[in-house]
Amino acid sequence: MDLPARYAVVGNAMDGGMATVFMCRDNVLERPVALKVLPRRFETRRLRDELEALYTIRSKHVVQVFDVCLDSTSVGIVQEFVDGKDLFSGDVAPQSTNYFLFILWQIASGIADIHKAGLIHRDIKPNNMKIDQEGILKIFDFGLAREDGPAAATVGFVGTVGFSAPEQ
Repeated sequence: MDLPARYAVVGNAMDGGMATVFMCRDNVLERPVALKVLPRRFETRRLRDELEALYTIRSKHVVQVFDVCLDSTSVGIVQEFVDGKDLFSGDVAPQSTNYFLFILWQIASGIADIHKAGLIHRDIKPNNMKIDQEGILKIFDFGLAREDGPAAATVGFVGTVGFSAPEQ
């Protein structure tokens, strides 16, 4: 992707199911950011849904979106970089029952904030949550998010096998 001059890639690429994420530095605001790059052929509805979800939600437990970058072949979503391990890595082990309950409370708070914004994440799983350096849990990857409400519908299976509701 052709990045604007304000962003510099400073880390290795991490490939996900639908995108590649780069650790970058915002040279204007002097902070690390995550750049999620999706090919332009990416399903337009999913990209729009992810951006609308991230623009809508204001939560301590959800990553913030800062910018969108476009070029002829791809779309980049510049978002908050969470410097920490995801909950699936195995490196985030609760040190006590109280800490475990605190992590569960943060997950529930983040999901409550998502629902309060009228959205459904649809891919809540340990890989899509990280704990930052201050111990704050952040939920990310809103590529499958949808608006909630009477018109909300999912045709077929959406999500990650093993982390979805049994009825799906």
